[in-house]
Amino acid sequence: MAALALLLACVAVAAATDSTYYVCAAGDETFLGGYAVDGTREGASIYTNGDGRSIFRNNGRWYLGDLTPWPPETHYRPGADTAIGTPMPPLEGYETGRGKFGTLPAPVLSEGPCEGMDEL
Repeated sequence: MAALALLLACVAVAAATDSTYYVCAAGDETFLGGYAVDGTREGASIYTNGDGRSIFRNNGRWYLGDLTPWPPETHYRPGADTAIGTPMPPLEGYETGRGKFGTLPAPVLSEGPCEGMDEL
């Protein structure tokens, strides 16, 4: 019985840390919508939407971009004041990536669905 209680506690913790994220506004419409867990990187979840855009951690910082090509395309990177090494992505504080990717305004993440948008 104690093993079952421990298993249920672990599942509850995993569910709390592997949330779904939403982007309700962004300069690039392919970043809009819901993001679900789609693997891991650096011990943290990768979140991907239906257009193949991802929220991922690299060297302790969270980015939004496309992990399909190599090297990955970084469209939005963390701002200078963004914390490093957090287990979950920050909801705001992103700026356009260096180079040809990223369109302002930068996305702001939400833990709840966007009003008037279809969910995942």
